[in-house]
Amino acid sequence: MEVVLNGLETASFLMIKIIGILFLLLQIQLVGNNLQLSNLHIVDKKIQFEISWENSWKIEESPANHDAVWIFFKVKQNSIWTHLDLNLQIDDFSILPESLEVALPNDKKGIMLRRKNIGIGDIEHVQIEIPIESVPANIEALKVFGIEMVYIPDGVFYFGDGISYNSIMHQSDSSAILIESESEMHFDTMNVICLEDSLLPQIVPLDFPKVFLDFIA
Repeated sequence: MEVVLNGLETASFLMIKIIGILFLLLQIQLVGNNLQLSNLHIVDKKIQFEISWENSWKIEESPANHDAVWIFFKVKQNSIWTHLDLNLQIDDFSILPESLEVALPNDKKGIMLRRKNIGIGDIEHVQIEIPIESVPANIEALKVFGIEMVYIPDGVFYFGDGISYNSIMHQSDSSAILIESESEMHFDTMNVICLEDSLLPQIVPLDFPKVFLDFIA
């Protein structure tokens, strides 16, 4: 059985640009763009589509990061749009040519596609096939969405600048606060000041992300 879903919108999002001093120092310009998703079908309990985007990268030298694309699906049943969960394993996917690899999050709400090998350049007309347990009943439409992302490796950074109005700083020398781990932060023992003291919590708990560890955004 083949279901061809005509009139679907293809997603084209510009990458969220992570801009910082580190990037400004690079000789290489890293700007993935022009994401294109097309040829969406359901064939024999498999979702098929094609993906392309320009200026993809995966590099080992500083900043040692890569771009990626977050893919998810929405299905329309009885005039209502809902999220389509993917109850799959990594080995269930087919990617031709094999220029991309898949990262599958625990919640199975979508897939992350990223360049497989080190390099910089365009990703052109890659065919993706994702098996599903069954074709949703009373399906009226299916849409695929994509958001371009950037992997940010873990590393230390400064919180606040010690200069701006309402900035957070060390009271002793007005310097910014160095974030070196995801550990619980006790501002009351760090001698920290803020021009609006009511805005400053005394403790930032362990489970609150400090974005020291790597993440993708």
